[in-house]
Amino acid sequence: MNQQKKFCILSIALLGFVACTKSSGGNIDTDTLNKNILSDVSSIVITTSYEDMYAKSTSLSSAVAALIGSTNSTNLTNARQAWKNMRMTWEQSEAWLFGPVSANDIDPRIDTWPVDFNALNAELANGHAFTPDYIDGLAEDLKGFHPIEYLLWGQNGTKVAADFTDREKEYLQALTDNLTKLSEEVKDSWTTGGYAHILKTAGDQGNTSYPSIQSA
Repeated sequence: MNQQKKFCILSIALLGFVACTKSSGGNIDTDTLNKNILSDVSSIVITTSYEDMYAKSTSLSSAVAALIGSTNSTNLTNARQAWKNMRMTWEQSEAWLFGPVSANDIDPRIDTWPVDFNALNAELANGHAFTPDYIDGLAEDLKGFHPIEYLLWGQNGTKVAADFTDREKEYLQALTDNLTKLSEEVKDSWTTGGYAHILKTAGDQGNTSYPSIQSA
């Protein structure tokens, strides 16, 4: 399904670009057309979406910090909304689950489902410090969006601010920090890491990832 989504977004970009070309009366060869499409998709669509996701991850982290600092219904509502906002951007980005997000196993570390609730509750009970290294070493279903969702809403969606334990707050903050770190990692891989450039230069001499435009 993810591969179908990838083709869907590229097809939409192609149709839009062809329409613009026709409306302007311009003529353009296929390779140039495809190059322009890859450039726009990598910069305007994919990179922008990951930049947006990272920005929303920092908003989620701030909202969770506010909730932990003052655990009341308003801050809980704000944290839940921040989670929804980030989740929406991530779901949109699932149309292009290739490149670093796949090669670096970021997808399973962010979005593994279902959550093992028994294992999650065991983590809450075991007394380990939720350090960054400890969170990194957890099973994939014990970090990312869905454990955060569980901690914010509860298993049945009826959790209220007064239900939060200190241990849950520690785990929630650590998970949110980890999600922000992974969001920054995927963003940087497309920007400073250069993957957007790799996609744009598909078919160019020396591009071993995409030796032809058709392989992109």
